[in-house]
Amino acid sequence: MIRIIDSFHNADEILWSALNERASNGSFFQTPAYFRFLKKTVGHDPFVFIGAKEGSYSILIMGSVQYSSSPLVKKFSRRAIVNGGLVTDPEADADDITAFLTYLSKSLSKRAMYLEIRNLNDYSAFNPLFDAAGFSRVAHLNYQVSVNSSEDAFRHLSQSRRRQVRKSLDGGAKVVVSNSVEEIEAFYSILRETYRRKVKRPLPPKDFFLKFRESGLGVYILVRYKGGIIGGIMCPVYGRKALYEWYIAGEDGKYPGIYPSVLATWSAIEYAATNNIGIFDFMGAGRPDESYGVREFKARFGGTEVEYGRYLRIFNKMVYKAGTVIFRR
Repeated sequence: MIRIIDSFHNADEILWSALNERASNGSFFQTPAYFRFLKKTVGHDPFVFIGAKEGSYSILIMGSVQYSSSPLVKKFSRRAIVNGGLVTDPEADADDITAFLTYLSKSLSKRAMYLEIRNLNDYSAFNPLFDAAGFSRVAHLNYQVSVNSSEDAFRHLSQSRRRQVRKSLDGGAKVVVSNSVEEIEAFYSILRETYRRKVKRPLPPKDFFLKFRESGLGVYILVRYKGGIIGGIMCPVYGRKALYEWYIAGEDGKYPGIYPSVLATWSAIEYAATNNIGIFDFMGAGRPDESYGVREFKARFGGTEVEYGRYLRIFNKMVYKAGTVIFRR
């Protein structure tokens, strides 16, 4: 029988990190460092639940209750989001996992209108356990690029993407790994406008991005052109295992012959190759039954399409329905 720890202060970070490292489904978004980062940000109330057994940790999940700062919609925006997915020891017991998920849902039902677990690994073997704990599975696509070398990765880009990268560089665009506050603020301005016009979903405040800069948990790869920032990508780094596309934006179409979003994406893949990071993860490509233009963009970078899906548990159906009208999920 497992003992469930539901407080960061009661967690042993050495055992936590050890589980995340040995588990095949560990990720950056399930690390103590990520928890501490979220704890410093506005609009995130991080949580962690750990299943302990026989002096070791066997089950783990961490995420955050996210909410809008606006008093008018805060009630309808409180959602528990888990990136990466459940972390399990290879020997974890199925009954323990079901009990763990049931405890997780009961605890979070008091804090959020729903819980969504966004998988970055294959959890198909766990589907019956999530079903038994009251979750529904939602199909959701992603692309992951296995990175061996820069040359090999470039060959796997589509012909149009290779042409756009070359044309952007020949046209004077420069790629930089930047830690400049001014340049990150410029990137954020582009990102905020992109979310306002196209994405139409909540975006963390600028301070979130500046704290990520301070955290040392990843890199900003930015595109300079004519002395200014015209695009970039924000990428958490998980050791030698994975580099993630968390936020990306570019002033596409503004400068003839320059493709900042394409160049930023390719440069992140190249960064992974140069630093011996095995996977570049796009972190989502929409639902397969819905038209999604971003999916077409991501599909041309040589990655493998995967359908790891998401697990959803709705706690308050009325508030959930109202919230999905206000915020596109």
